[in-house]
Amino acid sequence: MAKIDPKSVLEVMLGLEATDNAHVHWDLVEAALAMPASHAAKWAEQEAEWICKQEYLYMLLPDNLAKLVGHLATGGELQAALAVARPLLTVSPRFAIVDEDSDYWFDLRPRPRPRFEGYEYKHVLDTCIPPLLSAAAAQVLILLCDLVDSALEETYLFQEGRQDEVDDSSVENSKPSTRGSMEHSKLKADYLDYKIELIGEGNSFISDAEDWLVAWIRNAAVELIENRQLSLEETIGILEKYQWRVFYRISLYILRKSCESAHGLIIDRLTDRSTISYGYTPREYDLLLRDYFPIASPKTKQEILGFIEQRVTVENIRDQLRNSDRTAFELRRQVSRWKVDRLSIIKPHLSPAWQQRLEELLSTEGLERYQPSDPEHVNRVEASSPGSPLSLEEIGRMTVKDITTFLRTWDSPSWEESPNTLGRYITRVVQDSPQRFAEHAGEFKGLDATYVHAVIWGLWEAVKNGRNFSWEPVLELCRWVVFQPYEIPGRDPD
Repeated sequence: MAKIDPKSVLEVMLGLEATDNAHVHWDLVEAALAMPASHAAKWAEQEAEWICKQEYLYMLLPDNLAKLVGHLATGGELQAALAVARPLLTVSPRFAIVDEDSDYWFDLRPRPRPRFEGYEYKHVLDTCIPPLLSAAAAQVLILLCDLVDSALEETYLFQEGRQDEVDDSSVENSKPSTRGSMEHSKLKADYLDYKIELIGEGNSFISDAEDWLVAWIRNAAVELIENRQLSLEETIGILEKYQWRVFYRISLYILRKSCESAHGLIIDRLTDRSTISYGYTPREYDLLLRDYFPIASPKTKQEILGFIEQRVTVENIRDQLRNSDRTAFELRRQVSRWKVDRLSIIKPHLSPAWQQRLEELLSTEGLERYQPSDPEHVNRVEASSPGSPLSLEEIGRMTVKDITTFLRTWDSPSWEESPNTLGRYITRVVQDSPQRFAEHAGEFKGLDATYVHAVIWGLWEAVKNGRNFSWEPVLELCRWVVFQPYEIPGRDPD
């Protein structure tokens, strides 16, 4: 009927009494999809207001609403399309608990989630974002960024116990962001910065709805530049209006894709003293350094090398690590490690004098056995973090018995070697070889909780990657864990 007489059907739709019945809304969206976009738009904004009031969208309504967004966008009704897309795609900790049967019910830290099941989110994004991007590139990129920005802000407020400051319509009814340019010295740490280890080509970092948003921002930015819908400068300008670290990292990734044509933008960021420091050197910075340095002019190379040599000093480490009990020798080693990590990345392109400088750093501060970081390696350890008494390769070559024997006897001698870092390495090895560790899971009973957690987490990551292993010894280890005391003497229970 909506195809035959859309005007009459629209009049009926606009005249209906408000209802929260999902079946009714399904039928209304079906009717809107059957009529011209110009007619559907008159009802769509009314539907957008209804979505804003919902904590959960039932049945396949999200999928149908995504189709409606595409229908409106391709039909030239951009504002109506954006009005529906904004609340449909919102992720917020406000939606984290629906009922006690929800997978999100027991969650010590509130996480943002959409108004529908997380596994549907990618499909909804893939349905409605492409037609939106074709219609209005800049506005849609800003929309995606706004959604992540709001999710991070609301999650921060919830975790701080300040959820009463969250406006229920903060994202849905907001206009595209009009923030000023990013002040890098005021970049805000966010949980995505820690959760997403590397913003790379694939989707290996994705596990939740907000991760898919980050991936879409990354992919959309690259595509818009390649299709000349936005310039590189415009795209970086949009990203750097947001002060969360994850946006800065996406901008570094975008610049790495444009090394040949973005010299000025790149050199500004490779020598950015307000952002890059001992305490914060994202992998995307190192990858940009690796790819750009070989094609930089001799003058630019010297500028970059001067920055690496002078940026991190004992004094500014001491300023960042107030109340630290590290010795002067340990601080000097940390300075050297930071420099070694950066210089090793560009080692093939260093002059003989700088090659010698790298060797001096490795020898004069006792770093002969130090293995520089690989910026593309998952679970790598930053120079600002403690190291491990065993490398990934060494752990990979050891038998499970040898590993557990070492863990029972090793005691961290100083800040420079940490059980946490060793645990992260164990997680990576377990993830790559789950059956070997699952068979001998019982060997980890009685070990420090850090290492038991590392093994179980590695097995969990293996499961997510579709790997199989023997469950019986793993479940027996988990059973042992359940009966251990919650508090460990001398440890903070949190």
